Amino acid sequence: LRTAIRDEDYEEAARLRDLIDSISRDAARAVQDANEGFYRAFRDASVSAMRAVWAEGAHVQCLHPGSAVVSGARDVLESWEIIFASMPDGGADVQCADVRVHAGDGWGFATCVERVSGGASLAATNVFERQLDGSWRMVLHQA
Repeated sequence: LRTAIRDEDYEEAARLRDLIDSISRDAARAVQDANEGFYRAFRDASVSAMRAVWAEGAHVQCLHPGSAVVSGARDVLESWEIIFASMPDGGADVQCADVRVHAGDGWGFATCVERVSGGASLAATNVFERQLDGSWRMVLHQA
């Protein structure tokens, strides 16, 4: 894009600008969908659905309220299993409000307010990366 502008090829610059905007909108929608999948898995207390949300690897991290950082996909998923085991049957009433999504080519994040039954609210940040298969998976959750 910069080269097209520098070369005063404004038609090419406009085409590239529109392409970049389209990629950004598509990525933002994918991140929003992945974020909704995370909260659906959380509400349903579904280990299998939560497993489908998270990426693999040592770089995966989760910061649950009041706890230390949990690192690595296996340990993160184990932490969710522990949380789900302590939840009442039927899952939790966790709603995600005030969602703001920002994404680029291969990465994105969502910030929101988690509203839990009983009136508690937590600010949350969820970071996603696009996998080689094109799916968007969570690499960081912090509430």
